[in-house]
Amino acid sequence: FELAAEAPAASMKPELFTALTTDIIHLMLVGGSGAGKTTLTRALAHHLVRKGHAVIVGDPKVSGPTSEKWPGCKVFGDLDEFLPELQKVKAELDRRVLAAKQGFGNFPHVWVMLDEYWRIWPEHEDIRAIVEEMLRLAREYHIHLVLGSQDNQAASMGLQGKTKLMGNFTYIVEMKQNPARGVRWAQFNQYVNGDNKYQFVADVPQLPSWEPKVKDYREFDDTLA
Repeated sequence: FELAAEAPAASMKPELFTALTTDIIHLMLVGGSGAGKTTLTRALAHHLVRKGHAVIVGDPKVSGPTSEKWPGCKVFGDLDEFLPELQKVKAELDRRVLAAKQGFGNFPHVWVMLDEYWRIWPEHEDIRAIVEEMLRLAREYHIHLVLGSQDNQAASMGLQGKTKLMGNFTYIVEMKQNPARGVRWAQFNQYVNGDNKYQFVADVPQLPSWEPKVKDYREFDDTLA
């Protein structure tokens, strides 16, 4: 599975980042250590929570309370504890499928974010099976996936032999960095239907500036207890 040839750099349209929270999408974030995957994921989660979306995070790098890093999100560092929460999302997906058959819609948005997914799926078959089913059909019911990987290969996502599923990622977001200049940015690539490739959409500069700088006000009461 390959990315299409890179087009000339384009300036970021202000509405692109906002569009990520309104489009019916799944995202794959690609990049090596320190490239900014977690920075972008946290910024997106912060924005989604402020819009009233539910965000559930599986992040093996965290332990204990993580409200300052993921304000307003349900966060699980222990993936054995994350699995029951993911099973609840799967049950909600099944319920929405049934509701849609009866003419119901306007489903609230639910986002499932798995940082370092490329490390998770080989050791957690139950998580992998649910993620693959969600990748197939969940986005039309407003249940979205954001998965992190070190490269854009299907095998890294546990999808070898299932490359068509890669087409269900609306965007593959490649994290870029220039250590000499001290900058990081995200390159958005959008799926080209039928071509089994992604085409360049836009560069989003200065990832560090996206990191939330303040604590969430809804947690203020906890400091007064």
